[in-house]
Amino acid sequence: MTAIAVRPAVREDAEAIALAHVRAWQGAYQGLIDQEHLDRLDPERYTAGWRRMLGELAGPAPASTDPRGSTSARQVVGLMDGRVVGFAGYGPCRDEDGPGLGELYAINLHPEAWGRGVGTALLARVTLDLARAGLVSARLWVLPGNHRARRFYEARGWSCTEATREAEVNGVTVPEVAYERSLADALPVGETAPDGP
Repeated sequence: MTAIAVRPAVREDAEAIALAHVRAWQGAYQGLIDQEHLDRLDPERYTAGWRRMLGELAGPAPASTDPRGSTSARQVVGLMDGRVVGFAGYGPCRDEDGPGLGELYAINLHPEAWGRGVGTALLARVTLDLARAGLVSARLWVLPGNHRARRFYEARGWSCTEATREAEVNGVTVPEVAYERSLADALPVGETAPDGP
């Protein structure tokens, strides 16, 4: 049986996260994003960026006057038999819809981990953490043609809102559609969230 775990990302995870990030994009976005762009994605280049970002996240928390400050951006990794095979990034919603809304910024898994339960574990951790921060709902953005991801989210309680946008992701402008879900049922029975974000 495969052991699956989720934990906060640390700087030493950068290389494994970068590999999962690049391979996830190359596997999931074939036919959705220009193939030449996908072929140029370089795990070594991504490793440097991940090291920098994870080093910044490990530093002292910045002072914040944002009422959503209790949900500062976070990164968690998904492990399969002790090896990092994916990650999720999340925090306050970047869409300025007001307090109470969290966002799953990204969830990427190495294709070898697809369908093995790691994505489900990562998504459960994200929704739990956002609910514990007092947020009432969460949003994510996905490419309309990424049917595998859309089925994954829908099977786990997320609903398409039909809101759309154009976003620049890794140097490519892509169309995206929004999904949302309530966080009311994300906390374990008997656990209560703080009074609002």
